Amino acid sequence: MEKFLIDANIILGLLNKKDEHHEKCLKFFQEIDTKYKKGEKVQGIIPLHLAIEVNINIRKRKEDKTWDSISPLDIMGPIFYPIDQLFLQRVQQEGLYDKFSNLKPADAIYAMISFLEKVPLVTLDSDFDKVKDIIEIKTL
Repeated sequence: MEKFLIDANIILGLLNKKDEHHEKCLKFFQEIDTKYKKGEKVQGIIPLHLAIEVNINIRKRKEDKTWDSISPLDIMGPIFYPIDQLFLQRVQQEGLYDKFSNLKPADAIYAMISFLEKVPLVTLDSDFDKVKDIIEIKTL
């Protein structure tokens, strides 16, 4: 099964027609949708906090008129990755606070999940270049 971690900016880029990366994000999800419809097993993973991150960003962009949404594609739903006590214990055991201390806190969560689950992170954020020797990054 092909698995990948999805950064919030990919979801925002997909849903917002005014986003400069909308076409790239839409194409990414269309490719996943095609694979799924062909019977290939694909699974997106998103941190549970992404729901908050996306909703807050949508509200900010609606206020400053930089939001024009589309309907989400009908694709296999992602797995919500829990940010819980077990996750924090694994982060501590693996020494990930030190490994990813050069990232913003929200970005560090994505990097930590990518590391722990050994899945590539799909993103638009070049800040992850700082950790490309530690985790696999797929920049759209």
